[in-house]
Amino acid sequence: MRRVGPRVIAAVVATLWVLGCSCCSAHLGTTGAQRQSASSASSQERLASSIGDYIQQQLDTYDSLPDYQRDVLRRSIKRGRISAKDYETAWSDYKQCVLDKGYREVILVKMDNGVYAEASSTGGTKRQYEQFDKAENDCRMEYLDQIDLLYKIQVGNPSLYADQDEAVVDCLRRKNVVKDSYTAKDFRREVSSGRHSFDWGGNKDANACLVSNGYVYLKSDTPLEHPFGK
Repeated sequence: MRRVGPRVIAAVVATLWVLGCSCCSAHLGTTGAQRQSASSASSQERLASSIGDYIQQQLDTYDSLPDYQRDVLRRSIKRGRISAKDYETAWSDYKQCVLDKGYREVILVKMDNGVYAEASSTGGTKRQYEQFDKAENDCRMEYLDQIDLLYKIQVGNPSLYADQDEAVVDCLRRKNVVKDSYTAKDFRREVSSGRHSFDWGGNKDANACLVSNGYVYLKSDTPLEHPFGK
């Protein structure tokens, strides 16, 4: 069995931004209805006045946040952002957690802006993937989900747009991937049609903006991980 494609549903990530809920492992695309729901926030609405305030919101909202992540977020309040070191360590500990559950390989792909995505996987039965997804989700919830969410927001969405598509387009404009006249409406239309005015996978800046804002669209030459062995 070969499983490729986006590892995180864009609509799920948009919900995370607004609600701050824990991220689940996913390997599917988004429907038109999901895209519309994901972009329901006002284009000018903000998640918070600053990333530091948003980190504090997460701490205040989620009493059940594991101590590992809570400690990182508390440290981050003082500096007003998640440090690159804490982010790197969280991904490393997540990877080790999955490996410690008996899986053979976890491939992390680092974008040019420093954010990570996990490669798609191959080999294995439906039952094996069900168990693998649970293992990954357990490790994400213990070590990574809020740290990853917040770091990607501060890197890819510094203006803290609540509307996910506005955040993506703002990043694409800042990186000169699209013209200033390009809008979130244009982006949604292109997502729905599957026809893009810029190179999603081949342009490194575009890819970094997309991954930072919840669209895990990795280049076709990205290696596939083999969690069950080769």
